[in-house]
Amino acid sequence: MKWCLAFLLSFFLTTDLLACDCQHTMSVKEAFEQASIVFYGRVEGVNDETVEGYTNTMHFAIDSLYTKKGGYFVNIKVKEVYKGKLSNDVPVHIKGSWGLCDVFFKKNMEYIVFGYVMPDGQIQTNVCMLSAAVRNKQSLRKVKRLSIQN
Repeated sequence: MKWCLAFLLSFFLTTDLLACDCQHTMSVKEAFEQASIVFYGRVEGVNDETVEGYTNTMHFAIDSLYTKKGGYFVNIKVKEVYKGKLSNDVPVHIKGSWGLCDVFFKKNMEYIVFGYVMPDGQIQTNVCMLSAAVRNKQSLRKVKRLSIQN
C-alpha cells in the first residue's frame, strides 16, 4: 500500500514535467498572422467521450469525469469571425489531439480561438496559439483591430 501511495504521489508531483512546452511565446499579432482561422464563440458541447481511444488517454486516467467540466473535442457556437470563413449558424468542431498542448475548453464559456483548418474541415488549436477563455472584452478589441488592419 505504501508503495502504491508513493507511486501516485510521485506521479502527481512530476506532472508539471509533462506540461506543454511552447517553443516561443507568441504575441497576439503573431498568433493572428499564423492562424488560418480566428474567431470568438461559446462552447456548446463536449465530444471527447465519442472519440476512439478516449478511455486510454492520460486525461481520462487522471480524472474519468473531466468531461462533466469540459473537454478537448468541442462544439463552439461562433459569435464573431476575425479571420477566415465560418458560418455563425453551424457550430464549429474543435479537434483535439490528446496532446499536452491541447486547450481544455470549459462548458458554456466563451473563447477566442486561433486555429488551423484541417483537411477534414475541423479546426485544431493549442495553448501555444493563444486560444483562451475570454475574461474581458478588451482582449477581443485587440483581435478586432488586427482583423481590420489585414
